[in-house]
Amino acid sequence: MSPANGRFQARVYSSWADFEPLWSELLRGNGALPFQNPHWMKTWFDCFAPATSGTKVQPVLVAISEPSSGRNVMLLPLVHSRSGMLDQITFADFSVTDCNAPVLSDGVPQDPEGSAELWACVLAALPRADRMNLDKMPRTVGDLVNPLVLAGEAKPCIYSQNLTGVTNGWPAYLASLDRHHRKELGRSLRLFEAAGKDAKFRFASDSWQGHAILDFIDAAQRERLNSRGVRHVFADAAHSRFYRDLVTSGTGGDTLFISALELDGGIVAGLMVLAAHPRAVLIRIANTGGDLARIGLGRLIIERTLNALNARGFTEFDFSIGDGDHKRRFAARPRPLWTLQRRLSWRAIPAGMGDDAIRFAKGVPALRRLAARVKLLGQRWKTAR
Repeated sequence: MSPANGRFQARVYSSWADFEPLWSELLRGNGALPFQNPHWMKTWFDCFAPATSGTKVQPVLVAISEPSSGRNVMLLPLVHSRSGMLDQITFADFSVTDCNAPVLSDGVPQDPEGSAELWACVLAALPRADRMNLDKMPRTVGDLVNPLVLAGEAKPCIYSQNLTGVTNGWPAYLASLDRHHRKELGRSLRLFEAAGKDAKFRFASDSWQGHAILDFIDAAQRERLNSRGVRHVFADAAHSRFYRDLVTSGTGGDTLFISALELDGGIVAGLMVLAAHPRAVLIRIANTGGDLARIGLGRLIIERTLNALNARGFTEFDFSIGDGDHKRRFAARPRPLWTLQRRLSWRAIPAGMGDDAIRFAKGVPALRRLAARVKLLGQRWKTAR
């Protein structure tokens, strides 16, 4: 534990097993975003930062507390890793987490001055590194403002969440969509139902069914990306294990939903959704092309899945980061994310200049889209190597 720094004190944990009880306890009182649920976090650390000697990724799990009460006010799931020639500190992400956020309690500062004091306490507790990159952070976590955004160093990220709400029931939501899109959804459903003797939508109810849908998603995504000459993290062993372990331990619960469209017993579209009431985020999707492309299977499985989840009480849907016309058609609106970067040694200067250029491009829509795509592909390439 670090010495008390004014109002706050930091303790750094090196094992998720030791940190998880604190994480789960603070979540119970303050709610969770989908990427914060303990199932997702445990699977991530088991796959990317296992508790074995010699691993290249070291957990840096930071608990910030009030010395006077000992009560935790913020928990940060960070890791120390090597990227090229640089030692860096990042969120537990590696291109699978679309929104990174601390867990907060009511005692966390909500003003710039207090947030800067908390941030200084975090920095003093971290291990040595060349750079820090805390990326894709929301401005608010539940009802609280993220103090890492208030601290004064955060800047807009090139990525945005894409959120839509379904609070007045599914029929009212559909009625709010563009008329042309509503007609296309109806057409897709009719074509799908006419395409085979047995056309159905379903959720996986156990891990066996979940793995069958995941196998379809993997194969379809690899085929599509290979046709574009793009290498993706999905081909990396650790990432592949991550999604498989996620399905093994999560299918049939209330935090992971895997849906499929089937024609005559064969899967033709699959969708993976991560959830924490009342929000669900779409994380992986794929569908068959060829003669069935005319159906519009992608939009249909999104509509069927969101409809079914809304019936289960989910009212907020996140279409994840990145641009896409289908997100606008489903009335998803961008919500900015934030990044907090700091050069911790002279070796990080060249990389920092590149990040500055990307942030400049954010102000130009065409450059923003290009920069986001280049950065995402670059991250996935480095991670997959």
